[in-house]
Amino acid sequence: WESLGPSAATPPGPVSGLGPRRAMIVGVDQALLDLVVQVDADPGIFERFDLERNTQCLAETHHAPLLDDLLARAEEGGTVRKTPGGVVANSLRAAAFMLRRADAGGTAGAAARRPELKFVGMVGSDPSAERLRQELSKAGVDPMFTMKPRGGTSQDPNSLSERTGVCCCLIAGKERTMVTELGAGKTMELHGNHGPEWPGWDARIRDAEAAVVSARGPGQAKLPIMVILSAFYAQ
Repeated sequence: WESLGPSAATPPGPVSGLGPRRAMIVGVDQALLDLVVQVDADPGIFERFDLERNTQCLAETHHAPLLDDLLARAEEGGTVRKTPGGVVANSLRAAAFMLRRADAGGTAGAAARRPELKFVGMVGSDPSAERLRQELSKAGVDPMFTMKPRGGTSQDPNSLSERTGVCCCLIAGKERTMVTELGAGKTMELHGNHGPEWPGWDARIRDAEAAVVSARGPGQAKLPIMVILSAFYAQ
């Protein structure tokens, strides 16, 4: 501001009459659960599943046994670590962390003005979806999840297309090989053609905004809304 001259030496203050307002940040992306495992003791895993080391790819049919094995081992609580994945969900979790840290050293009432963070994603009816709900909620992000509507490519809830998406992260030394099955997240079904059981984009945002405004009390203004998309859905 000083570079603009004496008349601009002081940064402008808030616009008169507006005051502090909350906002809502909505992320839209595949809902993915990362399955992270060290494979240094099993170097043959790459040849068995036709994987090129230190690359990333979408899962194909011959990768299904790998996905099933890691999911089973993750549920057993063994050597496979489960954590939320996906660029948008991770960005929202990081934002929630930074906002909490800012609140701790900020002025009185800063927490009350913290943006509402929400994540829209498609999941299956399985333990992976429940784990994602728990981890995002714990991080301060509201998971706006709904199960994939039936009548799609498969009626089997255990099929890859109906399950919650997963990303297998195989760690060997400093190399990371990733195999991603998008599962239910291949499509978001935000068009609203599935009726009230699966609301469209407009209805979801209206409901989310109404819930936030209701929690703040009567007479509150509508929220400014920012939407974050991954490149996959921006297409």
